[in-house]
Amino acid sequence: MHPRADPDRPGHRGRERNHGGRPPAVDGDMLAVALRRHDANEPVTSIARHPGVGRSPLYRTLPAYDEAVTTGREPESTTDGEPAH
Repeated sequence: MHPRADPDRPGHRGRERNHGGRPPAVDGDMLAVALRRHDANEPVTSIARHPGVGRSPLYRTLPAYDEAVTTGREPESTTDGEPAH
């Protein structure tokens, strides 16, 4: 094993840390508001106007949470913070 790959060495960066990249388009607070409004059968277009996020990230995010509710498990997410398709 390469010395820098040793997880026991001081200063080792584990996989649980954020490694940079593009921040998620929909953060936790925005998602909570969007989910409440989505549950109230509000159209995605009007949901997107309020937090200032585009419709596309909401169309990608909301179905993953709908599926998680029906299956009873956590939604899977990708490295960019958006749920996997």
